[in-house]
Amino acid sequence: MECPGAAAERILFFGLRSFNGPWPGYGRHFHGGSTCKSGVKKSMNYLITQYPVTHDYLERISEKISEPIEPVVVSTITARGYLSIFKFFRSLKSNAIFISVIDSSAQPLLPPLQILSMLVRARQRYIVDPGFSLRPFGLSTALLGGLRMVASTVDGVLTVVRNWLRLGRLLNSPRKPAPDIGTSRTLYLKTNLWLGVQAGGSVAHTSGVVKGLLERGGEIEFFSAEAPIALPENDALKINPVRPQSTYIIPREFNHYRHNGRFINAVSSGFGGGKGFIYQRLSLGNYAGVVLSRRYNLPLVIEYNGSEAWLANNWGAPLALEKLAMRAENTCLRHAHLVVTVSDVLKDELVGRGVEPERIVSYPNGVDTDQFSPDRFTEKEVATLRARYGISKDSIVVTFVGTFGPWHGAEVFAQSVAKITAENLTWLKTRKLHFMFIGDGIRRRIVEDMTAGEDIRRFVTITGLIDQEETPLHLTASDILVSPHVRNPDGSLFFGSPTKLFEYLASGRPVVGSDLGQIGEVLEGCPHVGELGGNPEKSAPDGAGGILVQPEEAGELMAAISFLAENTDWRQAAGRNARRLVLDRYTWNHHVGAILEGLKRAEALDAVAVKPRVRLLFNGLHSKSGGGLTYLDNILPLMAGDNGIDLHLCVHEDQMESLPENLDGVTVHTLDFAQGFWRLQIREQIDIPRLAKRIGADVTFSPANYGPLLAPNLVVLLRNALSVAFVERRLVKLGYWALVYLGTFLSLLVSRKAITVSEYAKNAASGGLIGLFGNRFTVVPHGVSEVFSPPEKNLKRENFLLAVSDLYVQKNFKNLISAMANLKADYPGLTLKIAGNPIDEDYFQDLKQMISEERLDGEVELLGGVPPRKLVTLYQRCGIFIFPSTVETFGNPLVEAMACGAPIACSNTASMPEVAGDAAEFFDPSNVESIVVAIECLLENQELRQDLSRKALERAKAFSWPRTAEKTSAVIKEAVVLGKQQAKANRTSGLH
Repeated sequence: MECPGAAAERILFFGLRSFNGPWPGYGRHFHGGSTCKSGVKKSMNYLITQYPVTHDYLERISEKISEPIEPVVVSTITARGYLSIFKFFRSLKSNAIFISVIDSSAQPLLPPLQILSMLVRARQRYIVDPGFSLRPFGLSTALLGGLRMVASTVDGVLTVVRNWLRLGRLLNSPRKPAPDIGTSRTLYLKTNLWLGVQAGGSVAHTSGVVKGLLERGGEIEFFSAEAPIALPENDALKINPVRPQSTYIIPREFNHYRHNGRFINAVSSGFGGGKGFIYQRLSLGNYAGVVLSRRYNLPLVIEYNGSEAWLANNWGAPLALEKLAMRAENTCLRHAHLVVTVSDVLKDELVGRGVEPERIVSYPNGVDTDQFSPDRFTEKEVATLRARYGISKDSIVVTFVGTFGPWHGAEVFAQSVAKITAENLTWLKTRKLHFMFIGDGIRRRIVEDMTAGEDIRRFVTITGLIDQEETPLHLTASDILVSPHVRNPDGSLFFGSPTKLFEYLASGRPVVGSDLGQIGEVLEGCPHVGELGGNPEKSAPDGAGGILVQPEEAGELMAAISFLAENTDWRQAAGRNARRLVLDRYTWNHHVGAILEGLKRAEALDAVAVKPRVRLLFNGLHSKSGGGLTYLDNILPLMAGDNGIDLHLCVHEDQMESLPENLDGVTVHTLDFAQGFWRLQIREQIDIPRLAKRIGADVTFSPANYGPLLAPNLVVLLRNALSVAFVERRLVKLGYWALVYLGTFLSLLVSRKAITVSEYAKNAASGGLIGLFGNRFTVVPHGVSEVFSPPEKNLKRENFLLAVSDLYVQKNFKNLISAMANLKADYPGLTLKIAGNPIDEDYFQDLKQMISEERLDGEVELLGGVPPRKLVTLYQRCGIFIFPSTVETFGNPLVEAMACGAPIACSNTASMPEVAGDAAEFFDPSNVESIVVAIECLLENQELRQDLSRKALERAKAFSWPRTAEKTSAVIKEAVVLGKQQAKANRTSGLH
């Protein structure tokens, strides 16, 4: 028979374990039967289980059959398809096969496990019932189970289709407002389909939240397909078992959607109604809480521990039905009145997925400080436990507890053990260090291999899985506890909140933890191992409950362990600090308190927001400078204050530094791609619609002439004057404006509404093909910021002309510079300051060359971009403000200058007369002599300057950003209404 050999390392890991009673280093040695190089057993007894089983469970089966037994843990198998799994089972040879049924919830796993068992060459096969009685079975039983699986798979396909359609309807339905919340009653839905799981962070979290709610005097109706583990006995807690489907099928994801329907039916049958709230732990493919919340009009709290799709892609096998899984997740998040998560990293992710920040509670996991207490166990109990594993009373025990998941870093701990054994074996013996690995999972085999050397194995105990209730005693029997978590493989931020970390701290033992995400935040009062030096303080400083190390640094981990082993007083003081830390901040009572406070906030939100808020996706990708940036700075904070709008902003990563600081209430999404004209156009058309779909946007607003054509209910702002093309002569620029015209036409073709910033812009846009969309236009002028204000009365204006605008050809600075050349002889000392970014580099170089040729280097100053405060000073001190532009749809600098009371000489074309009214001296921008005459008129007539200054201040009052924001919001809301009307009309027409 072929031995898996190297293939077991390269392709498969099957979690094989040996057991023959309680011996030191349990799980280390194989007993009975022959092995090949890989350690895979060829002929012995196998226990096939879906999930790891505990030490005690294995011991009882071993006693029952009076022979050693080795478990095969199916859930820890990683393989290249089902064929690889079948080949592995076919390679096994056994005296007898046993299939474990931990409790009734694991019954559906029997058919697939029986089929796998038939692949093993074995003399006998048995089912181990929950009471440890043995039932023999044969081929006929397995084949009958296989037929049931086939029939159930057909049902699974139909269930998936039904769920896809139902989720689509729910995603298009608004969340029902939270009714009057009663927090004294909880409908707890543990919807996971982990049949037979006996330990792990989820078990601790569920137990902790349930206990926290009960301690506050609440009643709980607990629904779960899993047998309750570590839940308290309490008259206020009613356990309602949900019977899963009778047969587990392949593909495995089908089971979760079948389970969703059974769960909804079970709760509907067992729940009598009444006040309270629903609490659901988000799980793959299950949205029972949403259906039940809407059915019984109860508030829904969703516990979110990360996306199931992300977890599958990064820590397991990718989901075959990933889109359906994401649809179920998004449905839960859309309809949840409150989402509870355990880290700020996850909170940021939720905000990015469209959950309002006000509906998120971010609070770390907690711990039952009575259960995990250093004073709970006697010295005799601790000594007995150590003796069970062959560990002496005076050993310094360093312990890791976990499910050996890829994120736990158990192999980093094993690497550090191997390192110190190789480098300092004598010291290890002298200090009597012993290393304990508690748990079971996919990485256990790797740890076993890393610690299998003759020198290492005497210092290491791998206990396997232990009962959840035994964990506190094991931690109390330890001296140092390690949390060597590793970074996420995709480079994203670590989002976990390890329950074991808080159990470690509560046990009054120092913790060596990775400086990673929340672990580093919780242990922020702890020194980094590199800071300890050669002469440390005798006692750990206040707040230091352990030592921080860099993730994946086995050397630092061992250095920290060595330090604690050498410094007993420091170690014990750190343990006391650790205990105080959790008592002050991290009990389950703290965690549950944060949830209930969040529920009150959700109730208040729904009481205020009687009408559903419009979720607006604001496309800011084109707002990089000039008027576009001014628009963002002023409009965003005001629209965010509209209670009827849930505002989401999308910008490029490079734009973040340019955004206004006061963005409270705005959810910012960033795109990161290489900058470039064509890249921007393409990514805008792809990424904005995707983002809109992901966050459930009702409307998309693009404050540029064009926007993403596939985005929902598009609204565009026509702020670029298409007639610029008539003043351009450069072929490349003419091509650019032709593309702008095409983009504008296509965007208007699919848009619900369009905003123009002036009547001129509206009339100009009504020409040509774009005139077909005239009924979609609404005029909403820009406003002016309050920072632009008149100067103090005693401040005298200075002898310089000011022009403000980014440098483009249509800004007409060449004619202004020519006018300045004509004025130079008659007005010595007069200067011209031009403030604006050189956006058009070729035009900027032309201006510099012209200034040099006209010998105006001392008279004309190009200031470049100027910050708002300095710009205000320029407006207040200039003798005359000049606005020579030939084409403008509005002209923000013109209104800013008016608000500062500047005397103005202005073009008489485009929107300028409409904006300036009677507050300017007008000229023909195409005629240099006309510009000269207008400037001379103002220079020679102080009374006219003063009159225009007064009129400018009065005229500026007509422009207000709050009014602009109010009118813009109204247009956006109207677009949503129009979209709904169109959708209804489409549905109606589809019926005929």
